[in-house]
Amino acid sequence: MRKRSAALATIACALTAAVAFGAGSPAYASIDATVVVQRVGSTGDAGSMTHEDVGDIFTVWDRVADGHGVRGSLIDGSGTTLKSIYNGNGNGTNVKFAYDIKPGNAYYMKVCLVDGASDTTPIKCAMRYVYE
Repeated sequence: MRKRSAALATIACALTAAVAFGAGSPAYASIDATVVVQRVGSTGDAGSMTHEDVGDIFTVWDRVADGHGVRGSLIDGSGTTLKSIYNGNGNGTNVKFAYDIKPGNAYYMKVCLVDGASDTTPIKCAMRYVYE
């Protein structure tokens, strides 16, 4: 009887340790980020870009019909644009793309006001570091 009680106590301690040190800690913390670009010559948000860690989804909003579209880009630490998307709807709806960012690497979200989908000259921009 004592051997059985000792064995059960040992198993219970081992399970408690496994839960406390392994099963309860996630591999990666969820990091969500937002960057906002302000209106030109006025106050308020013209557009924004967000990163949702779950699924690595990037969303770009054009918040106002001000004659400028919004381009959101994901840039790596060396300055290379990895993905870019344009939103010129001006009514607060969004466009999205997915990009699997890797832990330990540097990335930046850049959101700019531009004049048209093919415009490569930004009017005004904002950037934010994003990581996993």
